[in-house]
Amino acid sequence: MEKGDKVILQMQKSVAENGQIDDRKHSCSILRYDPAKECIYLLLEDTVLTEISLDGIYTCRIRSKEKEYRLNGRIRERYLSEAGKVLEFQVEDGSYVVCE
Repeated sequence: MEKGDKVILQMQKSVAENGQIDDRKHSCSILRYDPAKECIYLLLEDTVLTEISLDGIYTCRIRSKEKEYRLNGRIRERYLSEAGKVLEFQVEDGSYVVCE
């Protein structure tokens, strides 16, 4: 996983009481990856930042130059920075390579 790799983020489950599942696909790109924390910092492209729920389990599909990865996790934080709309994606279910 490298900076700039394309990402599709999609909610799989809501953990909030009476929570709704947002089944839209959100386009992002990787800002940076922190392997020690198992956290990926994503730049959200077209979606409004507050439309990303902090009460959901998400699937994150990452397309690198050689492979495609799928990870499950949660959005720990969402905020605006100089780089843009940032999501902190905490990996909870290890990655695996999607063979095509």
